[in-house]
Amino acid sequence: MIKITILIPVSRNDGQNVLPEEMGEILSELFLLCGGATMEGIVEGAWVDPETGMTYRDKHRKVSVAIRKRQKPEVIEFIRRTGHRLGQIAMYYEVGSKPKFLKID
Repeated sequence: MIKITILIPVSRNDGQNVLPEEMGEILSELFLLCGGATMEGIVEGAWVDPETGMTYRDKHRKVSVAIRKRQKPEVIEFIRRTGHRLGQIAMYYEVGSKPKFLKID
């Protein structure tokens, strides 16, 4: 088993809050994909876009899942879809204790 921690934004880059219903849909998709999750709470952070130099300060819902190694590509695709859905430039996640940024196309 491997642990993946995902930071899901609670607002979009334009400042609009993610509606509770939409967050519920996103979390339900993750729960079904992984068989459950640990909700670690709301965290705050900042990220500087290396291409533009723009700083984004965000609040996120921190969620961790324990998956089989073969499920990792599916979780990465979930992160990509979620980032696209929420209008993100990049999404932060950790595999074990290794931090990663996934550029959203």
